[in-house]
This record gives sequence, structure tokens and C-alpha cells, in this order.
Amino acid sequence: MADFVFGQYVKGNSWIYRLDARFKIVAFVVLIIAVFMIRNVWLMAGFYLAVLLLIMSARLSVFRFFKAIRPLMFLMVFTFFMQMLYTRDDNPPLFELGFYFNLVSLILIITIIVLFFYIRKVIPFKFLLFLTTIFLIFLAQYFLISSAVFNLEYQLVLHERALITVAFVILRIMIFISLSSLLTFTTMPLAMNDALESLLKPLKLIRFPVSELTMMFMLCLRLMPMLYLESRKIMKAQASRGVDFKEGGFKQKIVQIISLLIPMLVLSVKRAFDLADAMECRGYVIGAPRTKYEVSIFRFTDVLILSIAFLILGLTIFLRFWL
Repeated sequence: MADFVFGQYVKGNSWIYRLDARFKIVAFVVLIIAVFMIRNVWLMAGFYLAVLLLIMSARLSVFRFFKAIRPLMFLMVFTFFMQMLYTRDDNPPLFELGFYFNLVSLILIITIIVLFFYIRKVIPFKFLLFLTTIFLIFLAQYFLISSAVFNLEYQLVLHERALITVAFVILRIMIFISLSSLLTFTTMPLAMNDALESLLKPLKLIRFPVSELTMMFMLCLRLMPMLYLESRKIMKAQASRGVDFKEGGFKQKIVQIISLLIPMLVLSVKRAFDLADAMECRGYVIGAPRTKYEVSIFRFTDVLILSIAFLILGLTIFLRFWL
């Protein structure tokens, strides 16, 4: 479970654990709105630094939050290359490289890529091999003599605006993931469910099934780490039987995925029936009024934190529209 951090609750005893869950959810929404109001990269960096200080004050490991960001590394790298290729401004470029495609270089590039997918099964240093492949591709494009059969020139230019845009987008993603992880890490599932039901209580006036909706949301949030753990166990069991999910052709990979999905589906259905039986044994009835195990009480710290969140939102709105 250590590899899957989204939706987990981490035991702790800091000040943020003692906050009312309703105030934490509202403060989280307010801070996310404030993040989307910021248009300056330096303000965004300062906001992220404040989030890191908030995490450290909660006595949580910063590396745990980096694990939550790790699944989005591909999106960040893809954003960097897209901004580098297409973002331009009137200032002199920071980096400039002219290269071209021709028939000879195109064939060589395809050959290098094919060799990479075959050699990576043998060489353990896959990341170093990937960087070497990228270097050889650029080398082939830059030094090969152009051909009359096919010739397409391109100018790879890196401007300052592209770096600023990439840093702005990546900081916004990291802030969003860090704040959402901080909310789930420091709030128990039962408290989260009661808080959502309390905040959405006005919707009951229009006969909206608030209790059922919040219950389904929290069950999905808590079952995701469990399903991840079950998938890891199934993969290890299949590997002990000789199934290698990293090898084989396209047809073999489809068979391997099916051998993983079918047990996952069976276990998910079985867990759903077990959960339904457990809820029925504890007297849960859909739509029936229920009492609470713990009654939330407003404290001065809750109001103070929510006031600070609204103050940050007001400051970001002022900086965007009046400065």
C-alpha cells in the first residue's frame, strides 16, 4: 500500500488533524479557486512554498506527497516538450537548434527506436538507454546530409516564455495534488463522509440523495487503494505461474491483461457483496435517518483557518484584477 498514496489516511496528531472536516473541505475548495486566480509564476511558486510549509507543520513527510505527484510525471514531461515546440515570443531564444528530416534520417530514426525496444529487455539501465536513444535521434537529424527525395526542415527553439508557462502549469498541478492529498491524509473516511453530507444537506430540500451520494463517493475513495493492493497480489501470483506482463507481443499482452482483469472483477464483486452484507448487519438502511458516532463542534482554530483561506482568495482576486 505504500506505493499507492491517493485516498489513504495517515495517522497523526498535529493541529490539522484536529480541524473540523467541514472547514477543511471548504478551505480546500477556496484555496483551489485561489490557485486558478493566480496568473504570475512567482506568486504560484510562493503559493507552493506555503503549501510545503503547511505540509511540514502537519508533521507529514514531503516525500509521501512527491509519490502522489509521480503518476503525473509523464503529463509534466509532455507539457514541457509541447511548450518548447510551439510557444514563441519576440525576445531572443534561450536555445536554438536547426535540424531536418529526410528519407535517410527517417529510416535511421525508426531503426534506433526499434532497437531501443529490443535492447531494453537486456540492458538494466533503461533510463540511460532512453537518453542515449534521444541523443542519437537528434544526432542523426543534425548531421546527416539532406536528401532530394524527402526534406523537411524544422527549427527547435526554446524561449523564456515557454519555460515560464511550463513552470506555471507544473506548479499548479503540484499544488492541486498536494492540497488534495493533504485533505485525504489528515481526514478520516468517516469524518469526510459526515462532512460532505453536512455541507450538501441543503440539497435534501429538492429530494437529492445526499447520503447515498456521499456514501458512494467515500466507498470509491477507500476501495481504490485496496483494489491496487489486490492487483499487485494477482500480478505476483501470475508471475509465479510464468506470466510476464512486460514481455510478449500484442496478442500475448491482451491475454495477460485478461488474466489480470478477470480475477480483479471477481474480487471486486465479492468485496462489494461482503461490504453490502456488513452494512446490512450493522443496520444500514438506504434513505433512513442515522445518528452520528461523533458530533462535530466548531472551534476558534477552524474559523481562523477558514478566514485565512478566504483572505488568500481575496488577495489573489485583488492582485489579478486591480494590479
